[in-house]
Amino acid sequence: ADVRRGVRTFRLLDVIEGVNPNEAFWASPKGALKLAEAIGLVLVQLYPERSDVIARNLEALRRELSGLDAWIRSELESTRRPLRVATIRPSLNAFAREYGLEVVARLADHFGTYEPNAASTLHFFERVSGTGAVILMEAEEEGSTLAEVVSANARRIGIRLAGPIYYERLDPEGGISSYEDMVRWNVRVIASAAAEPTEPRTGLPLIAAVLLPGFVALLAVSVSTSLVGSFAVMRGWAIFGDALSHGAIAGLVAAYLVGFDFYLGALAAGLVVALSVSYLERRTGLRGDLVIAVTFTSMLALAVVMLSKSGGATLKLEDVLFADVTASTEEGVLGTAVFSLGVVAFLLAFRRPLLAYVTDPYWSEAAGIRTALVHYALLTLLSVTVITAFMTVGAIPAVASMIIPPATALLLSSSPRSYLIASALIPALSAAAGVAASVLFDTNVGSTVVLVYAVTFVAVALTRRRP
Repeated sequence: ADVRRGVRTFRLLDVIEGVNPNEAFWASPKGALKLAEAIGLVLVQLYPERSDVIARNLEALRRELSGLDAWIRSELESTRRPLRVATIRPSLNAFAREYGLEVVARLADHFGTYEPNAASTLHFFERVSGTGAVILMEAEEEGSTLAEVVSANARRIGIRLAGPIYYERLDPEGGISSYEDMVRWNVRVIASAAAEPTEPRTGLPLIAAVLLPGFVALLAVSVSTSLVGSFAVMRGWAIFGDALSHGAIAGLVAAYLVGFDFYLGALAAGLVVALSVSYLERRTGLRGDLVIAVTFTSMLALAVVMLSKSGGATLKLEDVLFADVTASTEEGVLGTAVFSLGVVAFLLAFRRPLLAYVTDPYWSEAAGIRTALVHYALLTLLSVTVITAFMTVGAIPAVASMIIPPATALLLSSSPRSYLIASALIPALSAAAGVAASVLFDTNVGSTVVLVYAVTFVAVALTRRRP
């Protein structure tokens, strides 16, 4: 009726009965036929003189799709039964229902658009673990934090993954250049994953398998970043972490555009920011906080300009602000822990010249300390540590770990020794409390830890008596 009235834009789904617009009903041949028949109905109204041709084409397509449907049923019936799956979105539920796949869990029930929450992650894997289900990894989720969380935990627990599953796009370079190619690819991927044996790969309880690697990574970067930040805070570089994190975003974008390693790109940009701030502060004589503010706003603007000229590349804000530690792999955790231990060892070994420099640079120079060397060593260490934390837990937790625990430690401490001890203990205890609270209240781990930092600081500030 809309077409006959001359309406140029209308919803095709309005003329297709019995389908859920939130499900990719066209992923199955029967659903695709419904879509084709709806298009045919519209074409007949637009070109009534060609109705015979349209009808013949629809009949030919009906035969092709019926043959494809029969092949799918034959292929899936030969696999182990019952065939259980878990889906990322409701998109593939129509396909599962059509071919008798039992959906034991759906990630969309537990995960939102932003980072997965701790309790939700646990709940999802509790429903999938032990059922023999295959998790369908959609091509549309490739590269997302959600996919990283699911992949890392599924491999650790011993749950099979089937993917990528296509339904919204083709992949001509990968040999998927038509609808039939897409459907046959999806079915073969599901059948192959279902045929693989499943073996638990960890003897840990499920809660430990999901949360322990991320907690170790969070603990390591929080303590090391806070200890480095304790020297930066005393030196007056509290907002230096902001400049580094904004520089890291520009480095990530540049690395993506040239096909470079993300960590090395962010690290290179962080070092450029650190050296630029140091040079401009000495060259202009302006206050450090002013130079840092100019630098980090400029780097963020550079990142936005590069994104706007990148030809469609996107950078998810939530992935930058709060990287999800539950996506940590064993190899990544080991590397993070070794790096953090190295940072702590360096700070302990050179704590005396570092404390002397950040407390009184002029006295340090008069005392024979090579202040230029200490200055650039601290800048470099600060850059590398904050960028590592940025890549592990995200921008906001990284900057918060550098600033809030040392600020709290300053309120509690009466000596440099107690200050450093407090700067290590506060983030360690906050990480443990934050992980526990994130499970209890079903919140993102990184953001919950930052809130624990803030609550601790406010509590200390309100209860501590002024000397």
